Formats: sequence, structure tokens, C-alpha cells
Amino acid sequence: MILIALLIILLLLALVILYVTHPLFVNRQETDVDFIVEERIEKEEEYENLLERIRELDFDFSLGKLEAVEHEAQRSTLLQQAAALRRELSPNLSASTSSTGSDSSHPTSPA
Repeated sequence: MILIALLIILLLLALVILYVTHPLFVNRQETDVDFIVEERIEKEEEYENLLERIRELDFDFSLGKLEAVEHEAQRSTLLQQAAALRRELSPNLSASTSSTGSDSSHPTSPA
């Protein structure tokens, strides 16, 4: 009877030790990927919040709650923040656009 109780206690102790030390043996790459995904989700949420703030600002301006100067200043600030976040969220898109855009936007004169 005492032997069975001792075996159960040892088994529980082994399970607790495995549970507590499990994070030490988890692949570091998995946790890095989770962090990157969470960071991207946060940036996407921030981007959506900025777009919503721009919509609200435009709505307030259409109701006459804001002066044109104030509306343009706040709107341009929000648009710059949204554009910066958009570039962070899609680096491949901005890299291909900037390389394509730079060639077509600056035509070379014939020699």
C-alpha cells in the first residue's frame, strides 16, 4: 500500500517537473514566429484604427465641427502614420513599387 502511494507521488513529481521545465525545451524558433505574428496583428489593428480615425475626422469636417485648416493638418498627420504602418506591413509591395516607380517617374533624356 505504501509502495503504491510512493509510486503515485513519484509519478506526479515527474509530471510536475516535466510541465515546469517544458518551456526550456521548446524550440526558440516557434516562440519567435509567435512573437512576429502577434506584432503584425497589433500593427494591422493600429492601421485599422488610424483609418477609422481618418473616417471620423472626415465625418466631423463634413458636419462642420472642424475648420478646413485643422482638418487638413490632422488628416495629413494621420495619413502619414497610416502610410508608414502600411509600408511596415507590406515591405515586399513597397520595395517592388519603389524600384518600379523610380524607373518610370524619372525618365532619362536621350544622350
